[in-house]
Amino acid sequence: MRINGWERNEVRAFVSGGSKLGFRAATPKKKNGKTSSITVLGYDPKDAKDSNSKDCLYGDEIELDVPIGARISLKGRDAKITVKSIAKITITNNDGDISLSDIEEGVTATTYDGNISVENSSGVINLNSADGSIFAYNTEPIEVGDAFTAKSTSGSIILQSVNHSVVEARSISSLIKFEGEIQTDGKYRFINTSGQIILAIPRDSSCLLDAIAARNKFMATDFEFVTFNVSKIDSTVQKITAVMGGGEATINLENQSGWVRLIKLN
Repeated sequence: MRINGWERNEVRAFVSGGSKLGFRAATPKKKNGKTSSITVLGYDPKDAKDSNSKDCLYGDEIELDVPIGARISLKGRDAKITVKSIAKITITNNDGDISLSDIEEGVTATTYDGNISVENSSGVINLNSADGSIFAYNTEPIEVGDAFTAKSTSGSIILQSVNHSVVEARSISSLIKFEGEIQTDGKYRFINTSGQIILAIPRDSSCLLDAIAARNKFMATDFEFVTFNVSKIDSTVQKITAVMGGGEATINLENQSGWVRLIKLN
């Protein structure tokens, strides 16, 4: 399934090898006589024979062209979904990959068995995958408090040039990697259980570092610290508290058994 933003103030839909197609418009506004939302249906509401049909739209190929300012809410069952050049997307997919790009005002995406990728997008971004990986590239906030959140049970989380000031990533058994600038006054939290946590950041980053890591599994030899303290939590886990530069941002890392690595961004 593909959803594309275009300059026209209209919705166009195409289905190949699947359900019928119909539209249901919301009641027009009294102020201007225009409808505020349109639901795309898997049947024609004008056809009396289809009056008891379900709303589900299905087919070998589905494509929607919508205004670039559109805000989309979508639920999928088993589909590969690509969305490009719209204002905002809220999407849930039971099985299949989700690919999003050029989303201007926010993303909420969940897939239970599939990967999620987000590129060149802004606003609040919330990504969840149970069994798949998450990839994000070149994202930024609209407002100061806009957060970026990524969670995966068994898939990797790769974040490149994520320019939000509030960033959180959680995984249980796979890699979490953040590569990019640390924002001034940023708040970063990366939590893993057995997979690696890798931060590739500039050598002159300014942050307070608070890490919980397995003994002998914390590495940050590329960096110079103003202060660096290690304390024992138990026989297998240690706590690291350190300051880099002026300590402007806050970075919290937690990994009970996997490696925590800070490496210099080239």
